[in-house]
Amino acid sequence: MKPWVFRLACILISSSVGYAVIRLLAPFFLNWYGPKYIHSDEDIGEIFMVLLVVLVAVTIIGGVLGNWLFKRFAAKRWQ
Repeated sequence: MKPWVFRLACILISSSVGYAVIRLLAPFFLNWYGPKYIHSDEDIGEIFMVLLVVLVAVTIIGGVLGNWLFKRFAAKRWQ
C-alpha cells in the first residue's frame, strides 16, 4: 500500500466519523441552541461556519493521524 493511499484512507475515515458525530449531535444542540439564540439569518450563518471549521479540523486531524499511523506501523511492513 502506498503511503498516500493510507493517509487518504485515514482522512476519509476521520472525516466520516466527524460527520457522523456532528449529524448525531446536531438535533440535540439545535433544539437547545436554536430557540434561545437564533434570531436572524446571520446567526444561522455563524453556526454553519463553525460546522465548516469543525469538519476542516477533523480532516486535518485525520491526515496527521494517518501520517502517524503510517510511520508507526505500516512503514515497517514495506521497508
